[in-house]
Parts: sequence; structure tokens; C-alpha cells
Amino acid sequence: MSNSLCEACAHVRVINTPKGSRFLLCELSTRDPGYPKYPPQPVRQCNGHLLRTLTGMTPVFHEPHFTFRFVDDRIIKRFHLEGVAGVRVNVYQVDAATGVQQQIASGIADDEGWVTFFSPLEVRKGDELIAVVEAVPTY
Repeated sequence: MSNSLCEACAHVRVINTPKGSRFLLCELSTRDPGYPKYPPQPVRQCNGHLLRTLTGMTPVFHEPHFTFRFVDDRIIKRFHLEGVAGVRVNVYQVDAATGVQQQIASGIADDEGWVTFFSPLEVRKGDELIAVVEAVPTY
């Protein structure tokens, strides 16, 4: 499977089976049906490709999503995402009991990375929100 973009992509999760098979799972497929779950290899071109760093870690400002957990009740009118500008951000609330995600807001990150909401978000202690960046900006 060498010479595939997937091998060095931040969105890939390698699945090794007990029988010795190896599959490359595209985690973009969980958010966008346009990406196959297990792309036929080798992949030579991909709009979602995001190169991992040499350490194998993705810089936080290149993550496709951000997770927030709250220790206090909050009313949120806007929040800041470092390194994200000019893209749509969808916000999902995660049900603690089932893990089901429900979209509760959407906004556009301004040039400084601030996402402002039409209506403030009410979150309670222990709530989890996921902010998903629709497209990763190129710098």
C-alpha cells in the first residue's frame, strides 16, 4: 500500500486484523459521504488529504474538529478556533448516555478565527460539544 496519499494522511486510521490484513479507514467518511470508508488503494489524489507531521501528530489548527467539555454551566455567544478562518463550522452536542451527536448551531469563522452564533448556546456542566470545520483552510 505504499505510494498512497492515505499512508501519510492525518485522517487515516490503520485497521490491522488478527489474520494479518491491513485496511486504511478514512475518518472523513464519518462526516462526509463523498469520502469512501475504505478507499481503493493506492490513492493518488484526494481533496481531503491532510499531511501528518513528522511526529505523526496533527497540529491542533489542522484538526477537522474541536471537542469542548464544560465544568460549569455556560452561555456561549461565540468561541475562538486557533488557525481556522473563513470556513463554516458546525456545532454538535453529544448525548452523554448514547453518544449520539445532534447539530445545534452553525457559523462562519471570521478572519481571526471567531465563530459567532445567531442565538447563544446554552451548555450545562458536563456537556460535550464538537465543532466540526467543514473545510480545512490552506495557509
